Amino acid sequence: MKNIKYSKFGIKFSSENGITRLMDDLGSANHSNDTDIVMLGGGNPAPINQL
Repeated sequence: MKNIKYSKFGIKFSSENGITRLMDDLGSANHSNDTDIVMLGGGNPAPINQL
């Protein structure tokens, strides 16, 4: 197999990112039989007023 040289963009675009890791983590937790895991949802965050 050839050694492929990627541009900075190619490296960044093909590397792991936060949303992919989050979705993998949520998927693993959702399919876990661990009774200590409570799925609280991952909806849109609500605004929190300043105190």
